[in-house]
Amino acid sequence: MKPMGVVLHLTASTFGNAAVVDKWHKQNGWSGIGYHRLVLNGKTGPKDAYDAKRDGVVEKGRPDHKQGAHCKAGGMNLCTFGVCCVGDPGTVPKGAKAAPSALTKKPYLTARQADVLVDTVARLCMDLGWDPRGTFVHPATGRVVPVVTQHSDHDPGNKPFCASLPMEAVRQQVARRIEALSGGIGAWLDAEPEGGGGAVDGLAEGGG
Repeated sequence: MKPMGVVLHLTASTFGNAAVVDKWHKQNGWSGIGYHRLVLNGKTGPKDAYDAKRDGVVEKGRPDHKQGAHCKAGGMNLCTFGVCCVGDPGTVPKGAKAAPSALTKKPYLTARQADVLVDTVARLCMDLGWDPRGTFVHPATGRVVPVVTQHSDHDPGNKPFCASLPMEAVRQQVARRIEALSGGIGAWLDAEPEGGGGAVDGLAEGGG
């Protein structure tokens, strides 16, 4: 099924990369990493020092044509991409500049991560013809869902701090980034989506 939106996450760890998260998710019995994109925070291992060159690096996780295993609640794995930031609420890597408070409810993102997260979501929206301030109808439940959400929107009881983002502010920042990249928010919505829009193979996995 073609993805219709994106769900944002955090790892609830102070370190990590795609290989590390892949290992964790395989320990859950899944086929591998459940997220499609992972935005790094400059710390790969628990004892590693902050590396500014790795801060904000985007690593690919699960292939785009594969159904994610990142948000089982609400059936969101079926029709969304999962984009995750490495981080744990309340902890910013030592030596890193923290993201603006307007973009986090609990400090954990670096400034570079926040900027790259906005850019990553903006480019997904452009590629797939999504309006980040819009909604879609869930194909299985009929529920009207915002195009850009976070895990806690769908499972507040079990994931209340995932991803600890003020979503309205995030959507507005994504829309502004699209305007900057495209020269106007209307043009890309009328264009034919490019790439990444094929059918998604189904996988019976979780992700919360």
